[in-house]
Amino acid sequence: MQLQDLFKVIEQYEAELITFRRKLHSEPELAYKEFNTAAAVLARMQSIPGLEVESGIAGTGIRVVLQGGKPGPVVALRADMDALPIIEETGLEYQSKHAGVMHACGHDGHTTCLLGALLVLAELREALHGTVICIFQPAEELEFGALRMVEAGVLKSPAADVIYGLHAWPELPVGSVAAAPGPVFAGFRDFDITIIGSGAHAAMPEKGVDSIVVASQLILALQSVVSRSVAPASQLVVTVGSIAGGKGRNVIPGRVSLSGTTRFYDESVGLKAMQMIEQLAHNIAAGFGASVTIGWIEGAPPVINNTQATDFFIAQAGSLQEGVEFAPVMASEDFSYYLESVPGTFWGLGVRGENSTAYPLHHPKFNFADTAIRYGVAMHCLLALNYHSRDSASC
Repeated sequence: MQLQDLFKVIEQYEAELITFRRKLHSEPELAYKEFNTAAAVLARMQSIPGLEVESGIAGTGIRVVLQGGKPGPVVALRADMDALPIIEETGLEYQSKHAGVMHACGHDGHTTCLLGALLVLAELREALHGTVICIFQPAEELEFGALRMVEAGVLKSPAADVIYGLHAWPELPVGSVAAAPGPVFAGFRDFDITIIGSGAHAAMPEKGVDSIVVASQLILALQSVVSRSVAPASQLVVTVGSIAGGKGRNVIPGRVSLSGTTRFYDESVGLKAMQMIEQLAHNIAAGFGASVTIGWIEGAPPVINNTQATDFFIAQAGSLQEGVEFAPVMASEDFSYYLESVPGTFWGLGVRGENSTAYPLHHPKFNFADTAIRYGVAMHCLLALNYHSRDSASC
């Protein structure tokens, strides 16, 4: 289907979708608590005949199967629904009504775009070759909702041939979309380190083992994991994001706690970082007469886009624009769990308005531009409607 013809159908729903997105934005819900969000999605789908709907997956997740009028492949499309524990500062008339909770990552827009695509594809089902699976996922923000959805079988019966997911991208202007093959989001592994020294009076440090000094040495040494422990071409981040210890100016604390994260595209690099962090922590602590305990929290694996699925995406995106690049980032996304099961592509949707400030994701003033919705819906639909025509060498 041609883009202009598709836009004519989308225009019928655009005002409704903007209202829907703003309602979701004003009523954000945290991971596994997206009850009202899921209910709003389900309510809108009640008027669409012929859908196979399963709700309550992983708590609040929804899976919708739309059978096309012609035989063909099974294309899965995914949106995440959860918000973040952030105090909103947009000042919008529809800003969050829930104190300390905000859609600062665009998931209100993601959900709206997928709902819009479902409405449009249902209207065009006789022209649809194959089947579309729409996945409305809970708990993307560090709660691994994607893993639970995959374990629940959302990519089976029918088995998905490919999966696509979008993410709001404030670095790109409205009207643009972008994707790249290979790694685009990093995997992560978090750590908690406790340094155990011996408390003493601040005026008599020789009588104790200063855990703050040990922690300071370790924080500086951890920077060498990136600069000296892995190959320069490897992409790795090691960050200490939290340090806690001590309560008095004149007291040397016996314990200091550090928490941080590692980000990587290659699992072998991530494991190397893990090994070096443990080695440095134990050796530096021992050198001062202290000891350490180290705990690791496994995170999502890297998001690695399938080359053929991405080539098809880029071919379809050409009707929107050409030459937009999607630069990989070291942030993480649990879309990777879907890509471990089926080939697919995670792509960026431009949400920077023409005269608006490009606040980054997770910023208290971030907002998903209403004008971006039609392009998110259109790209979802192009992928679903045209996937049957892909080159035989594709996925």
